[in-house]
Parts: sequence; structure tokens; C-alpha cells
Amino acid sequence: MHPETQCVVDLELMKSIVKENIVSMLDHQYLNDVLSRQKELKGLPVTLENLSQFIWEILDKKLKENKINLNSIHVTESETLSVTLKRK
Repeated sequence: MHPETQCVVDLELMKSIVKENIVSMLDHQYLNDVLSRQKELKGLPVTLENLSQFIWEILDKKLKENKINLNSIHVTESETLSVTLKRK
């Protein structure tokens, strides 16, 4: 927690990291094409679970570069289908 702001993370920084590393790659794209080119997903079906794990790995790395620990993510496909990943 930041001693002056009492914030856990700078939301502008978080927004920037997500936009630059996730949204810019996946937004308005055919996910099968985009993700089939990612070495981390070679040979795996493009499922919400695999997509969530892929997003976790990217965010975890980028956030660690900024001394931020990722504890969980929630990826939603629709109102009734979503995945939450949490650090063990």
C-alpha cells in the first residue's frame, strides 16, 4: 500500500498495462487467429480457461516489472460464463 495515497495500486498504471498488453492484442480480434500465434498456447484449444491463464501470465510478468503482485483476475465471456484465477 502506498503510504501517502493508501492505494494498493495506481489505477492509471494498471489501466495502461492492461490496455498495452492485453486489450491492444485481443480487442476486436478473432481470438483463434491471435492466440494460435502465441507460443504459450501452441496446440491448446482456445478456451476461456486457457485464455485466462494466458492473460494471467502476461499481467503477472508486467506487474512484477512494476513491483506489483497479481493476486487474482476475472475474465468474463458473457453474463453467465466467466473464469476467476487466484494465486495459491
